[in-house]
Amino acid sequence: MRIEEVKKLENLIIKNDILKYSVDICEVKKEIGNLLKSNKLHINKFFVVGRIANRLVLLEIKSNVYLAIAINNPLTKIKSKLWCLNKEIENFDLEYTTMVSLNEKEIQRLLKPITRLIVLYHEENFPYPRFALGVSDICGSVRDAAMGEIRLTDMQTGESVDDVIKIIEREKPDILGFSVTFGQQDILEEFYERVGKIEEYNPLIVLGGSLPYLNKDMLLKKYKDIIICKGYGERTVKDIIKYWYGEIQKEEIAGISYMKEDAILNTEMKNEWEDYGYPELDLLPAILKRKGVMTLECSRGCMNACTFCPRKSKGKWHDINLQNIDDIMFFVSKIFSKYPNVNRKIFLVDEEFFGDWGEENLKKRIIQIVEIFNKYDFKIETSARIKQVYNQEKNQSWHLKRIYMLDYLKKHGLEKCLFGVESGVDSILKRFNKNTTSKENTQAIRLLTSLGVSFRSTYITFDPMMTMEELIESYNYQGRTDIILKENISRKEELYELISDNAYVEKNSKNIPLYYKIPYMLVSLECLKNSAYLEMAKKENLLLTFNLSMGKYNCLYKDKEIGMMSHYSQMWIDRNFALDYFFKSMMKVKSLDISQKIEEFRFVLKKYSYYLLGIFLAYSNKNIDLLPGNVDADTRVFVENLFEEKKNVYEQILDFQFEKLKADVLKNICTITNVLEIDEKNLLNKILSNWEKSEWKIINQ
Repeated sequence: MRIEEVKKLENLIIKNDILKYSVDICEVKKEIGNLLKSNKLHINKFFVVGRIANRLVLLEIKSNVYLAIAINNPLTKIKSKLWCLNKEIENFDLEYTTMVSLNEKEIQRLLKPITRLIVLYHEENFPYPRFALGVSDICGSVRDAAMGEIRLTDMQTGESVDDVIKIIEREKPDILGFSVTFGQQDILEEFYERVGKIEEYNPLIVLGGSLPYLNKDMLLKKYKDIIICKGYGERTVKDIIKYWYGEIQKEEIAGISYMKEDAILNTEMKNEWEDYGYPELDLLPAILKRKGVMTLECSRGCMNACTFCPRKSKGKWHDINLQNIDDIMFFVSKIFSKYPNVNRKIFLVDEEFFGDWGEENLKKRIIQIVEIFNKYDFKIETSARIKQVYNQEKNQSWHLKRIYMLDYLKKHGLEKCLFGVESGVDSILKRFNKNTTSKENTQAIRLLTSLGVSFRSTYITFDPMMTMEELIESYNYQGRTDIILKENISRKEELYELISDNAYVEKNSKNIPLYYKIPYMLVSLECLKNSAYLEMAKKENLLLTFNLSMGKYNCLYKDKEIGMMSHYSQMWIDRNFALDYFFKSMMKVKSLDISQKIEEFRFVLKKYSYYLLGIFLAYSNKNIDLLPGNVDADTRVFVENLFEEKKNVYEQILDFQFEKLKADVLKNICTITNVLEIDEKNLLNKILSNWEKSEWKIINQ
């Protein structure tokens, strides 16, 4: 092929918007075919490799000789990522085009295996989806490695089990991966059974996600031929493909559990950090079309080891190359521009956003992150440890730097941050190994609210080893109105001292209870497999049956009355979950002013949840003074009458409180429907109808 023809072809490809920006590989391949046909270029075979930012087209010009044309980035930038560029035989001195020689084995490597990763989903529990970051990261990593074809299916975007089975029957992928999280064991079992009935089909089945990791021993004993990924999947899935090629043995695959004869074997995790933070975006358009949210991460892992957390797989905290984030945000922004009704916000799913940096390095990194998202006009929401805001071991100078950093983030796009408070009781925090104190939690929230930084705080109300005294103290902490303060940004430099001044706190209280900022009320600690808390509960002989659907053990409570409260609180949560999750989802995709209206409405659900706990405590302790001070007279009379009851009245309490909640919700729901679009109103009406007719039951037994 003459150089003039090469230049013409290069120009056609690198200036084609479909090839540059489409996340649909089938559409990309079709467009290449159209380009070749319309320009009367007789090329019989071509391949598309690399993730969207590194995409490379390989066009056969004669037997085993291919033109390699990069679409979005120059060859110099992507050469280290794509092995086929190392087969160069002629350099045209062009920025985007070279010539490579590929033998038959290498060509087969581009074609096989076909890997299909499937994200499972229960729509009835989670009406709005979120971008499946884990499988998307894996997809990008495999495409950059040019190891066969990898395709994604996300049941969040409307596919049923029957739909997915039809896809599997049609294409018969060589490797079949399922991403499974809590509550999806039933779907996994259905898939395994139905895939096994497909004639002349025996794929390599791989499981990933939280639930297979927790249930790996039981799953491997039941399904002896599967492989379970123990952690982040980029390196692991590439090793699995190498195993499929016959290049390595199963025991050489990084980060897996598998069955060999009658023994379960585990291999060591190996991380390649430069490969992370760089997902493919195949699934994003369908997620945004359904008002879902976009997720990314700037770091992985955690800096603490809470006793209730079993996820050793997440590893120690490690930052992600911000150039990867910048590269992918260019394409994310392009996709979002097609969905103007979706709020331009990214949810950074870091467990610890601030990380383990020195102060100067942290400042530089925060500025870099802010600049990336501001460049593309996106807001962010994320998570962090509460000690990143207030730390008793640090001096006033450290806190002043944090105050200025938080203020900077608020002014430059941080819409909200989630903090794992978990409790306001020191003995409980110690049992959870939170490495925080009640004072630190209190002072941190006072700082955040004084700065006007929007936040949420997770909180565990019940745990099997708690005492009644601890529960009452925790209940009182959730109801405190001296923690959330009025914004007072004009006195930033004084805030560190002011939040300890009782007179200042009293004067500047917003008179809002702490539970206003707890997204899910009445949560019970789950004794997840492999957690340190599980071992503590085991020593106390509290363990009951194992719940395969949730990867946890059902537990007795040392205080049986608290166990009753926990059980019936879970019924309350599950009956209200779909409705509350709808509101929570709307807050994620709506503009800030609408989101705030929805948050105010959600306070109704939280208030009735808190009052429910107060009724439980007043009844079980036969103490009317444990009710919230502003509870209505009807509730006081109801509880006083309960003192005379001899039978179990917890469900009676649920019925009483649910009727009050329902009346309040239905009376005021118009404040929400007035700010929703037609499709959102329709879904809300469907959820409300189901909610009104629902009964008391536990979703994931």
